[in-house]
Amino acid sequence: MTLDELEFGNTFRTKQKLDYRQKLMDYLRRFSYLTTGRADVMFCNAFISESIKLLINSIDLFEDGYFDCAFYSVRQAVECTNNMLFLVNSNEGDLKRWNLKEHFPPDNKIKEKLRKFDDSYKEVYSAIPSFFDKYEDLLKRANKIIHKQGFDVFYTYRELNQKKKSDFYVEFFKEFLIYAIARTIIMYIILDPLSLALCDERLMMKIHFMPITEPVDIEFFNEFLSEEIIDKFKETKYYREVFEFFNSKEELNPQTYDVLVYQIYDIQRLQLIEEQRHLLNIQEKFFLDVLQHNIKVQRFFDGNSIFGYITSDYIDKVKMSWYSGEYDSYKKEEPCFNMSKDGLFISSFMLYDEIWIFEHTTILNENDMDWLKQKIAKSNNELKTLYEEINWDRFIRE
Repeated sequence: MTLDELEFGNTFRTKQKLDYRQKLMDYLRRFSYLTTGRADVMFCNAFISESIKLLINSIDLFEDGYFDCAFYSVRQAVECTNNMLFLVNSNEGDLKRWNLKEHFPPDNKIKEKLRKFDDSYKEVYSAIPSFFDKYEDLLKRANKIIHKQGFDVFYTYRELNQKKKSDFYVEFFKEFLIYAIARTIIMYIILDPLSLALCDERLMMKIHFMPITEPVDIEFFNEFLSEEIIDKFKETKYYREVFEFFNSKEELNPQTYDVLVYQIYDIQRLQLIEEQRHLLNIQEKFFLDVLQHNIKVQRFFDGNSIFGYITSDYIDKVKMSWYSGEYDSYKKEEPCFNMSKDGLFISSFMLYDEIWIFEHTTILNENDMDWLKQKIAKSNNELKTLYEEINWDRFIRE
């Protein structure tokens, strides 16, 4: 590109740095990991990801001088989540038509339908009406820029009157962007309220599993808007139902929490895990028995997956990454102990109709192996007896 071509491309395009760029970018990078674990609406993750990307792009566009495109990108990020929630409430045919680029309602119609047919959206909208009204007011003003209404939104005019209009556009864009980010996050919470429950301090030790859903960073609201927005969200019937469901659960102690959520056994505090043994699944109970018997196993996992459970002894001592198929040759249905691998030892056996693998740094002795064989046989027989006692016919309809 020649100097003349470069100069022509930059004509009437005023570049400027935003002093709030880094702070907002830091939040947007964190929000880029937001994921719903709702199996029925996994397609929504693409919408959430796209909305965050549009918001990130808007900052770059504004700083590069494409101010009208920046406002459009912000608006489109919000419309993307509106469409997402609309499609969640629609049938598969609507999603197919949307994907095939057939006729689809404009954003105003989408928002109107959401207020009518989506009970959760309707309730949240009623709980924080001033927030939604403020965004709509900002949107109307932004549309004047996007649709080029008024000479002051022309590139030529902005160049000639840069000093006069610069501060106005920078501050207006910041406000519009902040409300759009907040609205995007609110739509994510409406889609999956578990995302808010996961960062609710009252529930921290009452959620007995590691969900796919990612928690939201509510500090964004506290820093840029008001914590009252989230507080009012938590008062809605929609959220209260989720809250009460988890709040009724038994509170976990930190050691049991580590087992259920992070799959880590603290071998120095096994007794505290034993106190909440009733909350463990059958495999977790089996592994607890193994560790309480003082058998030195650092990692145990299902042969179909490289992810499983580790002990506090394993952390920082053994490698923490693996590749698919690495343990295929070690899968044995009959108990097989002390197989050598990369300076470690592998033991494999069939437990509850699945092959499980133990990884340990020291050889299991004869007493360990005898105890394990008896424990495995007893556990498998107990499960077989349980299956035989279940009246499977009651699950079959004529």
